[in-house]
Amino acid sequence: MLTSRNAFLLLASIILIIPFLGCPDNNNESPVAPVKEDPPSFSVASINVECPYDYGTPDCIIFHAKSEDKDVVLVKVEIAPPVGESFTISLNNYMLIEGEGIDLATNEYPFPRISGEWEFVFIGNLATGDKSSFEVTVTVDVSA
Repeated sequence: MLTSRNAFLLLASIILIIPFLGCPDNNNESPVAPVKEDPPSFSVASINVECPYDYGTPDCIIFHAKSEDKDVVLVKVEIAPPVGESFTISLNNYMLIEGEGIDLATNEYPFPRISGEWEFVFIGNLATGDKSSFEVTVTVDVSA
């Protein structure tokens, strides 16, 4: 026979055990996808140089690009001058460290200085973190 003391202990035990049993998880939502890291930011500076060849102008230009905030692996840079056709510089997975730069032309092979807006599309992958791919566009205004 159940005494009042035993009934009290049984009830107290049940009350204390129920919170630890928990409820089944009926949440059918799929897990949240990982957040893709923000793409890097680049800066591009133009540097005036003397043309080593007869381009029809004595003034030439080279461009110096820098990764401002992340280590990156550059696959290529697509360059669209203000006039003429776009072209691609293949960088073959060049590792560019945050804050360091790369010349997109050399003094031996500069670009003719053409006034207007130059567009640079940097294509590559982050070197760290989720190593996600990116395509970042930067424009530079070159004046005469």
